[in-house]
Amino acid sequence: LGTDLVPIHLTEDQIIASVPEAVRWLGVTEPETVEVALTATAVQRLGAIPGEQVLLTGYGSDLMNAGLYRPFTHRDDLMGQVLAAIDATRYSNELSNRMPLAYGTTTHHPFWSWRVMRVALETAPECKIREGREKFHLRTAMARRVPEPIAWRRKIAVHHGGGLQDGV
Repeated sequence: LGTDLVPIHLTEDQIIASVPEAVRWLGVTEPETVEVALTATAVQRLGAIPGEQVLLTGYGSDLMNAGLYRPFTHRDDLMGQVLAAIDATRYSNELSNRMPLAYGTTTHHPFWSWRVMRVALETAPECKIREGREKFHLRTAMARRVPEPIAWRRKIAVHHGGGLQDGV
């Protein structure tokens, strides 16, 4: 897509040392919320993002696009899950820019902007989940821009992908 990917390798000690700070910035101790925030917290603590660069995240996409969902029987059940996840996030500071600002960095969460949220919330649940696949509509759109194995790869939550949850 023309965007450079800059890998940042974090050690177990760096991640564990970030737990207290993640809890402080979040204002909550809910384990999964803290796990999700640990990577961003460790990256900020280590100064891995130069002040002149902008960090773009995918945070918020799973919440609105049914990236992580429980089995449901009716479309309203799925919408209820989506709305409950968004509501819970309002109280956690997960998508706040306070921490990046404190470190002199800029972070954008494009999926958490009102215009993007509105489109996601207006998207029919049948488009989000189809044939047992989450984010079906986004995968279909991206299959034209990235290799098919990438567009249709198995969903792994950010805090599961690198084994973080197992370690914590």
